[in-house]
Amino acid sequence: MTDTKFHAGAFVFTSACGLQPRPPEDLPPIAAAHGIDPTFVPEYAGDRVAIGRALSLQASSGLQRKGMLLRPIRRTASDVVYGIVREQKGRG
Repeated sequence: MTDTKFHAGAFVFTSACGLQPRPPEDLPPIAAAHGIDPTFVPEYAGDRVAIGRALSLQASSGLQRKGMLLRPIRRTASDVVYGIVREQKGRG
C-alpha cells in the first residue's frame, strides 16, 4: 500500500547569493518567462516596508545573539533610522 497523503509537493531551498535587485515592474514578465503566472507575484509594498522587513528579520536576529537589540528611531515617508542598543534587564 502506498501512502498518498503527501503526493503533491516539493522541498525548495534557496540562497540569496548572486541575486540582483529588480524594479517591481520587471518581475511579472520575468515570472511569465519562467512559466509562473504573474498573478503570483506579490504587489510591491514599498521601499520603506522592504527596508524595515530586512532589518527586523536579518539584522535583528544576528544582533540578539550578541546581546543587542535593533530599535526604530524614526520612520517617515523619506527616512528610516534604527539604533543598535545593548539593553539590560532591570533588577527587581
